[in-house]
Amino acid sequence: MNRPAFLAAAASALLPAPVRAQRLHAAVSEIAASSGAILGAYARRLGSRVPAVAFNSEERFPTASVIKVLILVSLFQAAERDPELMTRRVRLRASDMVGGSGFL
Repeated sequence: MNRPAFLAAAASALLPAPVRAQRLHAAVSEIAASSGAILGAYARRLGSRVPAVAFNSEERFPTASVIKVLILVSLFQAAERDPELMTRRVRLRASDMVGGSGFL
């Protein structure tokens, strides 16, 4: 874990929302500039219409596997309620597969 980055992120949670948003946007801008790619980020708290960050939010990107983020968030929330959930084995059958990329 990158301890300085973690501590900076944790400390920024104590800042007023507009300051956090400015710092987050600046951090995303810096990452985008150093990546050499077209990067976009959009995040907001559920129930809020105001984004915490909206970087290149008007740019269109293919969604690819973004749905996996929501699946993992749901999984981790369920694991908080049932700590043994992550130790269970699940058998997948061909009938469990659905159309898509061909990968599970």
